[in-house]
Amino acid sequence: MRMLLMLLTIGLFGILVMQLLFKQEQEAHGNIQATAQDILEHNKEADIFQYNDHVYINVESMENIKTNDFQKGPRIGRIIHQSRDVETFTNGSATQLPEGTVIYQTVGEGLSILTIERNGKELIYMALLEDDFLQD
Repeated sequence: MRMLLMLLTIGLFGILVMQLLFKQEQEAHGNIQATAQDILEHNKEADIFQYNDHVYINVESMENIKTNDFQKGPRIGRIIHQSRDVETFTNGSATQLPEGTVIYQTVGEGLSILTIERNGKELIYMALLEDDFLQD
């Protein structure tokens, strides 16, 4: 019984040490996700929305991305409200997409690329990371 208790204590201590190391790693490298504030500070007219704690930007006008190569997948959410206020910009917020706009997963892309259907046209949005955003 003492041996089991000792092993359990060592295991819990190991988990706590791993969590501490993971937290230190996150703090050392910072947050790699771009925020609505990061984007709107540089471009007040940016066409973005937030879903699942990630900010997505419309890539239709980017020349190096062939948006017609993507296929709309299953419905995963919708836009809840329209806002440019970074203080209230949360999951379901969009700067230009109207309330009620449906968000779709893109086939084979996980959550890195999402599709929006608007006025009968499919629009492609990509998740932004700070490194991508800062290279512009």
